[in-house]
Amino acid sequence: MELNAIKERAKELVKDWLASIFVEKVVSENENLIEKGLSSIQVMQLSGKLKKTGIKISFAKLMEEPNLSKWYELIDKSRVKSDKNIESSIVQSDESKFDLTDVQYSYLIGREDDQILGGVGCHAYLEIDGENIDEDKLKEAWNKLQYRHPMLRAKFTKDGHQEILHKPYSEEIEVFDLSDLDEETLHLKLVEIREQKSHRKLNVNQGQVAGVALAKFSDEKSRIFFDVDLLVSDVMSMSIMIKELAELYSGVELDNLNEYTFKDYMQNRIGESINDADKEFWQQKINSFEIERPNLPLRKQPEQIKETKFTRRKRIIKKDEWETIKDIAASYQSTPSMVLLTVYSLVLERWCNQDKFFINIPLFNRDLENENLKEMIADFTNILLVEHEAVDDARFLDTLKRTNKIFLENVSHSAYSGVQVQRDISKDQGTSVNIAPVVFACNIDYPLETKISRKNLGKVSYMISQTPGVWLDFQTYIVDGNLILCWDSVDELFPTGMLEDMMDSLYELIISLTQKEEWEKKVDVLPEKQKSIRKQDVEGILPLQYPNEILYDGFLRNVKLNPDRVAIIDSETKEQITYHKLYEISLKVADYLGKNGVKKGDYVGVTLPRGSRQLYAIFGILFTGAAYVSIGITQPNDRRTKIYDQIGIKHIVSNEKTIIDCGLDKNKVKIIDLDVAVANESKLEQPVEISPYDSAYIIMTSGTTGVPKGVEIMHTSAVNTCIDLNEKYNVNSEDTILMVSAIDFDLSVYDIFGILRAGGTVVTTNEENYRDPDEWLKLVDEYKVTIWDSVPILFDMVVTMAEGKNRKLPFRIVMLSGDWIAINLPERFYNISENINSIVVAMGGATEASIWSNYLNVPREIPKDWISIPYGRPLKNQVYRVVDEFCRICPNYVKGELLIGGVGVAKCYHGDEELTNKKYFEKDRIRWYRTGDNGRTWNDRTIEFLGRKDSQTKIKGHRIELGEIEEAIRKFPNVDNTVVDYISDNSFNKRLISFVKLKEDIINDDYIGIVQEYKNLGTDLKKVVDIGKLSMNYDDFIYSLNRMCLRFIINLNYS
Repeated sequence: MELNAIKERAKELVKDWLASIFVEKVVSENENLIEKGLSSIQVMQLSGKLKKTGIKISFAKLMEEPNLSKWYELIDKSRVKSDKNIESSIVQSDESKFDLTDVQYSYLIGREDDQILGGVGCHAYLEIDGENIDEDKLKEAWNKLQYRHPMLRAKFTKDGHQEILHKPYSEEIEVFDLSDLDEETLHLKLVEIREQKSHRKLNVNQGQVAGVALAKFSDEKSRIFFDVDLLVSDVMSMSIMIKELAELYSGVELDNLNEYTFKDYMQNRIGESINDADKEFWQQKINSFEIERPNLPLRKQPEQIKETKFTRRKRIIKKDEWETIKDIAASYQSTPSMVLLTVYSLVLERWCNQDKFFINIPLFNRDLENENLKEMIADFTNILLVEHEAVDDARFLDTLKRTNKIFLENVSHSAYSGVQVQRDISKDQGTSVNIAPVVFACNIDYPLETKISRKNLGKVSYMISQTPGVWLDFQTYIVDGNLILCWDSVDELFPTGMLEDMMDSLYELIISLTQKEEWEKKVDVLPEKQKSIRKQDVEGILPLQYPNEILYDGFLRNVKLNPDRVAIIDSETKEQITYHKLYEISLKVADYLGKNGVKKGDYVGVTLPRGSRQLYAIFGILFTGAAYVSIGITQPNDRRTKIYDQIGIKHIVSNEKTIIDCGLDKNKVKIIDLDVAVANESKLEQPVEISPYDSAYIIMTSGTTGVPKGVEIMHTSAVNTCIDLNEKYNVNSEDTILMVSAIDFDLSVYDIFGILRAGGTVVTTNEENYRDPDEWLKLVDEYKVTIWDSVPILFDMVVTMAEGKNRKLPFRIVMLSGDWIAINLPERFYNISENINSIVVAMGGATEASIWSNYLNVPREIPKDWISIPYGRPLKNQVYRVVDEFCRICPNYVKGELLIGGVGVAKCYHGDEELTNKKYFEKDRIRWYRTGDNGRTWNDRTIEFLGRKDSQTKIKGHRIELGEIEEAIRKFPNVDNTVVDYISDNSFNKRLISFVKLKEDIINDDYIGIVQEYKNLGTDLKKVVDIGKLSMNYDDFIYSLNRMCLRFIINLNYS
């Protein structure tokens, strides 16, 4: 036949086919056929019909522009090819064994016990509830079915092949007579049977691939239990099995099937070459972005699951609602399956919170126009990977169009199987991690039940499936016109309640799409319950209640009430300073500062060694109406200069010894000698009057460009924190704190102003004892310290020292913050605490939010599912929010950036308007700060800290910008380049480490000799690092840098 004649015949076929579908409807050439009601499965069937005529046009091409005119054009442009699967070219195999498909092979591998989430079959199970089922007739029908379909007699060999047996594994059906059981016992027995059969691993190596059982009840009702390994069945095959079982049970004589088997089908595929264009397409795709598995929140890692077990969740979309959605989809030239895929993608996107991830989509590659395959029971499944990218789309419709485009693009290259794509990814990544463990199986075009199956056997009442390696499998079915949504999942993987929230969101979004206007709106799939709670979190602190107090007002009250009570004890001089004396000296300092040009609203630096005199300087500065800025005595001079310039500091309070020791430059700023100020004979009558909204202090933190950031805090913000903590833990005049934190670290703000507000006593450390736990314990005993406040590593030192001395600790309150708290540290303290009511308070937040923003009373017994100590709940007048990259609220358990809002949020980064505008914003009548920390919210509203989001890290409570450290190291003359990171031990203790690339001329024989010397010690090879022209293992690299003084591990002994 001439080519043109073949193409004209193909056009006639399309026209007649459409006429048979749209009976009594006119189909115009340019009319969108999807909008008219054509389904994707029908388009797939058309692709098969055209293939039989020799015209090969892919499903994806037909879907791109689904109208008659475009299809005619595609037919005209296509090449005419012969189809090797048409009857004239059938080759039947004489070989006993035959190969597996890619999908079958992956299922078979997944059955192995050593596979992650494996050790189970790819298995489907269902229950059919009927009446008066005759066990003999059922058995006869089942055996006829097994002999009728060769793949129901297949066995799978351990060498990775399949073989059709002459006889089925069993000709018996199991019968349970439950007619004598009472209702409760009956229920328990049915549950037991379901547990036994729904997840059983069939013995496919011996040919056990499916089974039927029957339970009989007392009221002539019955239940059929049916299960099948999906090595031999796809969804359409299951539909065929149920239909034909019902027909055979009713006595219908079925037409004989031809002799062409799945073995013949596989044999005819031998020699099919992989399309290079398809392979290249996928290679480019997997190289185009960093591929990782969906980042769904997990309670356990897949590797930790010992027994893989699936649970089913189900929701129903009513027939009229589903019809409405289909009509609207058609009006937008989309298919129902694409709508469901888009909805699923949006829900996964919100719970994954990552840029891109793959969804695993089973494609049913059965050629329905091939008479040999039409009624065959076998697994014709292919796997398609479809990536979803998180984009802040303005409308649901935009996401739908994007999803549809990607699907069609990928499916047009599906000849290169998704299983093979995953193998390629694993090969590239050097890992066997399943990068697509979330599945979308749309079965809306394959009804499981028919009228005859319901009449003769009963109604499907329960169904569940499982697939090795899969976390979550979304399946859809149509039953009585209703859309059935099913999620089969390994629940042990996920936090309790999370999947219910996800499925509720999926359901709510689908229902919303019954309103056409919703397709034009932005989608928010956050569960309604969680929206309400997050709204309550904000409204609970509105209107914001800023305390009408200055940071030192509480101290002033105690000056009047208890002037002779000891406020400060200097551990170096042993001097005990009363409230009255501290007040008087501070007024003298303030007077002297004023005479030297310090004015209200100024920023005054403090550079002094540890001790009580730091507090004279701080109170003196505050009494002038200025704000204090601590600049530590260990700071390099160039960083001091940057701070002076950044903040606009004109005055520094120091003393003569420190000026000399630190080389303070008197030309940069005016340096005020504290010793002279304290000896000043005159004093202010009272502190300068200021507003609670004026600035109290600036704390310097690290900056990415090497320029420090100055966090400016109002009096009222810091007061809010002090008030709340004192009230929560009844801090009072009987309390004493050992001040181990430096004044350039904001824990010191509470140590000073929180304790003095309560009328308590502050014991200061000095430059000799501030890092010595043995000395701390002596001070604790000598001055009866009741409150400890520090970063975790310092408290760990105290506990370790106490354990070594076999002694108790007297603290009634332990406040830990600024870094990870080792999971066993609180328990270690509780075990040696003198006080049965002592409490460890875990706190967190940011310098930018006034010391702390959250607290948690750590229980004496840590829950087994905690992997770290969580943040807990917000402090008074403060609120947390966890958001994604689009500033959308993250669902519970989803990792996102922590925002802090409320009274504690800082004014700004002083002198850096650009950064202030980037990190602070107003929303919902609240000022918010973007912390740069990752965290998540639990269902009980607990906040969990999950580490830094960017290149900052916290070392002993100090936030360190890795870029600033890198900048400093690059200034060394022999350093070419460097990368700074941190290392940590099991207790979350961290050190900074710099990987340094040296300039070529530094690498010499001595250097290589040092490396060889260390190698001779027999160090294990762990990791190879390139440095200059050398390759060496990680330990060699670290050791050699140490010896060459080019290893920069910074143990920050800040407190």
